[in-house]
Amino acid sequence: MQDFLDGLFFFGSRRLFLSEPPTRRDGVARSELFWRGERTAPRPKVGRGLAGPRGRRHRPRDEARGASRAFASRSETNMVKRALVLQHVPFEGPAAIGEVCREVGLEVEVRRLDLGDAVPEAVSPEELLVVMGGPMGIGDIGSPEFPFLEREVELVRRCLTDEAPILGVCLGAQLIAHVASAPVQPMKAPDGARVFELGWAPVKLHKVGPGDPILGGLEGELSVFHWHGDHFALPSGARLLASTEVCPAQGFLLGARAVGLQFHIEVGLSEIETVMEADRSFLVRARGERGPEAIREETKLHEAPSLGGRQRLLRNIVEFLARG
Repeated sequence: MQDFLDGLFFFGSRRLFLSEPPTRRDGVARSELFWRGERTAPRPKVGRGLAGPRGRRHRPRDEARGASRAFASRSETNMVKRALVLQHVPFEGPAAIGEVCREVGLEVEVRRLDLGDAVPEAVSPEELLVVMGGPMGIGDIGSPEFPFLEREVELVRRCLTDEAPILGVCLGAQLIAHVASAPVQPMKAPDGARVFELGWAPVKLHKVGPGDPILGGLEGELSVFHWHGDHFALPSGARLLASTEVCPAQGFLLGARAVGLQFHIEVGLSEIETVMEADRSFLVRARGERGPEAIREETKLHEAPSLGGRQRLLRNIVEFLARG
């Protein structure tokens, strides 16, 4: 218990947790990244909207009819017609991102890279690329364990060159930053100890005015869900969207059509429960045996009150990228 208390660091109202880099069961140090489930763990049960059918359009039947109507009524105003989602693990799918894409008239296709689906060489002018997170980091690029990462880097590079729309979440945002030559590194305290952010905490939003296409309609601060130990520097020329005291760059707009978010506005109750189950060892390592209970208590306090703001931000981003 004392070891856990010694590893707990408070920064204002934010909860930060210091520990040594986690290791795999074979003792090999692992990359510091977003989801840290054991790679040998059994496939967890997933909530609605997480993992789509392999290589097929992902459209739950209870939403298909409404999505079709939305597509017919709104797609005429969108340059983009389809969202192509790259998913790396069973428990980190598009969730609310897919739902909002369908609401604004986009079809959604999920590529399960962990199951062998191919990374495309390019996206069409009618596609929005969405890159999710996973149990791998920038340091794993080139690893035979994750051969798709190198192909993703090339795809992201092409999207930035062609100014194709792209949304990166956590690892996805780190890939965008990496391609843009921004450092992606483990978070550390001033004394050099590792810092991990797990649970709910507010981000400061950097609006440019009431007509801000991405942050319009939002207050200056928004409670969001965090689960990471790495962070990126703001890419050169990018606009800062969100920040915290320990992560100065939590979100950015690079060029006209690339948005990166280190935090998570796409997850809800079921997704949070799923990742806690799948990644319990990391959660307990970072927050102690009471970690799952503490996360549930935070979720009760912050999930519902912040839902409107998180939905507004996600919808703003999707509509902004879909318009072209």
